[in-house]
Amino acid sequence: MPSPSFGSANNELLGVAAISTNDVWAVGYYPDTRTLTLVDHWDGTSWSVVSSPNPGTGNNYLYGVAVVSATDVWAVGSSANGSGVNQTLVEHYATLCGTPTSTPTITLTPTITLTRTQTNTPTITNTPTDTPTSTPTITPGGPTLTPTPTPADIRGHLTWQGVAAANRPSVPGTLQLCVSGSTQTFNFTTDTSGNFTITTVLPDGTYHWRIKGGRHLSNSSPADGADLVITNGYATLEFGQQRGGNSNSDNIVNSRDFSDIKHEFGLGGIRSSDFDYNSVVNAQDFTILKTNFGQAGHALTCP
Repeated sequence: MPSPSFGSANNELLGVAAISTNDVWAVGYYPDTRTLTLVDHWDGTSWSVVSSPNPGTGNNYLYGVAVVSATDVWAVGSSANGSGVNQTLVEHYATLCGTPTSTPTITLTPTITLTRTQTNTPTITNTPTDTPTSTPTITPGGPTLTPTPTPADIRGHLTWQGVAAANRPSVPGTLQLCVSGSTQTFNFTTDTSGNFTITTVLPDGTYHWRIKGGRHLSNSSPADGADLVITNGYATLEFGQQRGGNSNSDNIVNSRDFSDIKHEFGLGGIRSSDFDYNSVVNAQDFTILKTNFGQAGHALTCP
């Protein structure tokens, strides 16, 4: 199904979330003079672009989106400053408040004066003055409240099979979580030690997960480890070794992957059979494929 794109260069959508069949949000980025955030919305009939901010003077990306309600949508990503340093980016969409309405002021100022005079006696004058002032403030429609979910950090560790430490940040990874019966996807890369951090707006709770590298077989819970548990806005989990050898993203290592490495063997650059991400297809990549031949990744099942 076609969706809006800008220019002739690559446009990418990296995260999607839906609240109904006619209310779907997708986020990503597109290239211009710098990379800019991209937000698409499906209303049940067609896709449209929703304007989104780009605070960084460098590249801006949106990696994931979460829908709390039709008027409460959150997206997370990164933005680079003038020095090229990436900083976290959180964007929030909510319907705007109604047109401001004047607030009437009601003032009540009654004055009571009592005067009594007696003959053949000095004049006594009682003049009490009661001046109550009431100024109620009326705000038609009542206040507008916008809930603000607390960000939750997921800190994980994994091992990319056969990938040297210096090449690990080059491996693209995706983490999928079961949230209220549906799937939310988050993109990440690791550091040279295999550590990564994902910032979400998920509430505390327990989540089934699935994790996969670009040329790897997927792991998932509970088959490959315990569920992810967020407590007080924080979660940490070991995701284990990610098996390589999958050149075509079908999540199984078989004869199709063998055919790919056969045709790419000895070639350099970005290749689907470069399972160790060292920019050349060689015997080490064949060893990874041979080790995992016939194996398949594990699917995510949402309860």
